[in-house]
Amino acid sequence: MSYSQVFKQSWRLAWNLRVLWIFGFLLALTSSGGIWWLGTLDNNTAKQAGITVYLPDEQVWHFFRGEGLRIDLTTPGQPKFLIQQGFGWVELQEITWPEWDLGEVDLSALLIFLAIEAGVLLLLTILLRYTSESAVIRSVNLHAATGEKPSFAYSLRQGWSRTAWRLFVIDLVIFLVVTIVMLAILLVAASPLLLWGSGNTFAGIIGTILSAVLFFPWILLFFLVVPATSLLREVFWRACAVGEVGAPAAIGKGFSVIRHNFAEVIVTWLIWVGIDLVWLLAAIPLFIILSPLFVVGIMIGAVLCIVPGLIVAGISSLFFSGITAWLMGALVAVPIFLVAIFSPITFLAGFVRLFRSNLWTLTYRELPSLKQVEPAVAAQTGAPLSRPATP
Repeated sequence: MSYSQVFKQSWRLAWNLRVLWIFGFLLALTSSGGIWWLGTLDNNTAKQAGITVYLPDEQVWHFFRGEGLRIDLTTPGQPKFLIQQGFGWVELQEITWPEWDLGEVDLSALLIFLAIEAGVLLLLTILLRYTSESAVIRSVNLHAATGEKPSFAYSLRQGWSRTAWRLFVIDLVIFLVVTIVMLAILLVAASPLLLWGSGNTFAGIIGTILSAVLFFPWILLFFLVVPATSLLREVFWRACAVGEVGAPAAIGKGFSVIRHNFAEVIVTWLIWVGIDLVWLLAAIPLFIILSPLFVVGIMIGAVLCIVPGLIVAGISSLFFSGITAWLMGALVAVPIFLVAIFSPITFLAGFVRLFRSNLWTLTYRELPSLKQVEPAVAAQTGAPLSRPATP
């Protein structure tokens, strides 16, 4: 198998099958392929626009730097706002602080609403994730087998199918098995701590030391299992989507494929990890280069989120008074706003996701152990599976 040929073909398909870009975007949005930037603020330092301001421990002020504006934090009480007038500075007396009566917030209703929204977002994420995975894998498989470019309608049908459900089941089985096994091993490692129940201090100390010694191999095992599960998942998914079999059969076939093509699978996985590392290094400069587009994203996000936010706030105001209804509207608006802001970098992450998915799909088709089924499949598709068509 020519890895360089598969690599180049994977890139060409990611670029030429533009109908799949939307599915790549959804994959990046609903999985770890996307990048989310979160700012933090500690209890006595605020940083904004390159300025560091040291604040009293009992107060934290977060402000944006502005030309012709000073904020004096040394005065007792609330800070002074000074505006430039000529060569001097004049205190701006008109500024007042908004007063929020937090006592009006129905915290229980807000938490229930947040839990419901989190559940809806989780279900939507699962639906979009596995629908997109199925659409990408099966569409690329069609093109590699026949040379036919899939339409958006075809890709959507392949995504909205039993295959998507089977991919989810495979993922769920892997998660449950790994979680149960790792928890069982962790319990074994922690079992010497039960010696404290004997009432013997020396035995308790020995048990603590023994548990600590056993805990480090568990950590090492954890960091080995995580990448191993990613390898298994990719092979199992292709066995399911390309072979059109159910989840149990796909898992069995996937193990067989790995056993008979261990070297090829490991090399592909290393290339896959290398792509991830390159993307990780390139993401930061790309984020800076695309920063002007984030301004556009802010404006688009403001337009997109304001309508659903106001609708939810309006409906909520029929049942809740005060700021509670507005907070519910904000909880709906904020996710939409964030998606719009980070859409440029998420789009690039989606392209990388497409490239990586294509790499696994084409590699799976080229594995030596699958060559024996090529004549039968070729008779059905009219094209050999081992030679993906060049777009």
